[in-house]
Amino acid sequence: MTSIPTFLLLDPPSGADFCRRGSLREKNAAHNAPFPNIDLILLSGAVREAGFAPVYIDAQLNRMNWSELSARLQAEPPAGILSLVSSSSIDNELKSLQRLKKELGGIKVYIVGTIILQREPARLERILRENPWLDGVILNPAENHFAELLRGEASAMAEPLNIAVQGAEGPRISAVKVRYGDGLRLPRPEHSIFKDARYCMPQSKHGPVTCVQFSFGCPFTCEFCIDNQLYRKMLYRDVDDMVEELVEADRLGFREAYFKDLTFGLQKPIATEFLRKLAARKLRLRWLCTTRIDVASREMLTMMKQAGC
Repeated sequence: MTSIPTFLLLDPPSGADFCRRGSLREKNAAHNAPFPNIDLILLSGAVREAGFAPVYIDAQLNRMNWSELSARLQAEPPAGILSLVSSSSIDNELKSLQRLKKELGGIKVYIVGTIILQREPARLERILRENPWLDGVILNPAENHFAELLRGEASAMAEPLNIAVQGAEGPRISAVKVRYGDGLRLPRPEHSIFKDARYCMPQSKHGPVTCVQFSFGCPFTCEFCIDNQLYRKMLYRDVDDMVEELVEADRLGFREAYFKDLTFGLQKPIATEFLRKLAARKLRLRWLCTTRIDVASREMLTMMKQAGC
């Protein structure tokens, strides 16, 4: 019986002077709240849909350096890696990923591009030209059909952002943005691989904690936030599929879910349908979200509480 090849979702090691999110060094710090990355969670279902068994390593949480990571993976190399990178340390992280790719026999390596790369095309182009070994950049998890990319079926659907890198074998498109033709459809995430009692949010009362996302984008232009620039328009997941994802998280034993939506409840009809259907399932799972005072209403806040907020 042939085993299903694994594909690694990686929150990579970071330098002593940098932490990607939360605080992993000050044990009793008030902001000590490491939580799983939503991009990797959202893309985990695409890995499964492409025919791989998704596995996850949070090297930061486990205080693992690049040498330790390499030694662990060489015992049983994955078919590929999808790694986070950080805007402030991307060049060093790419060098480490290149070395890791070589040590693992040249497996496929993709990165989740930061919002800075999407806002600064020149920087993205420089990174691609300086790293021809890189197999692809996922610029956002909702509009990229990562499953099709892994299956090698993305060429007809690819929007190359006018960036092509000239390699030894000719032009190579390195940044691929693939849009679903029939609206937003995300394969249901594999929350089970992200279950870790050490994850929490600053507001957490119960664990284990996971992250979910129902809507993508935001029409507001708050001066303290650039995340609304990641999507060109508001996108919403299917209501029933979102409810079933939370039902699955509840079944897996998660006790809290944090909605990474920038502004929860913007579209009242969609939010109302979702909250009504979620409340009817009577889950033990509780959840957190962020919204705005001028978006919320007494009626919606009441429905949110009834649905487990």
